[in-house]
Amino acid sequence: MTTDFDQWLDFVQPENYEDVYNLYQSVINCDAFGIYTVIAKGSEQWIVRAENEEESLFLASRAARDAFLNHIERLYCDGGMNIEGWFYFNHSQSKDD
Repeated sequence: MTTDFDQWLDFVQPENYEDVYNLYQSVINCDAFGIYTVIAKGSEQWIVRAENEEESLFLASRAARDAFLNHIERLYCDGGMNIEGWFYFNHSQSKDD
């Protein structure tokens, strides 16, 4: 188990905009989306898992969870978009292809 966002993302390697969105949604909703599952450990700690990956991400506090969500947006969302806008933009682009 790791607390290093980048190290864990290197392990799981989200493949496309849908994977990134599912990861974000699983963390924000503490639920399963796509290949990602989040398990609450009390009210202020979470474990994030991806299918077929042994390494888990431990979010030790609400601040860590919020920092991870912000990290996902900064790392993957183009032009400062939020995750919702970025997802729907990419979804509409993929329908045009």
